[in-house]
Amino acid sequence: MNEKCYGCAAADQCPTACQYESIMCTMKRMQSGQTKGQLMRRRGEYKTHCPACGQLVREMGIERFCNNVKCIERYKPL
Repeated sequence: MNEKCYGCAAADQCPTACQYESIMCTMKRMQSGQTKGQLMRRRGEYKTHCPACGQLVREMGIERFCNNVKCIERYKPL
């Protein structure tokens, strides 16, 4: 099993020889109903800090913005 498969809802159904993000992997993930965003959230791959100023990021709906008033990247989605 690939290290990127941890946290995937379809990991128990995938064959061992299946590579991450191959056609077989995508089909099994679609059958399980898990989206790529849900998988990234489970693994903690979303940014929690702004790359420009280092402040915590605020989540509004599906977009993530810098919480710092003086940041130059404040209104750009991360």
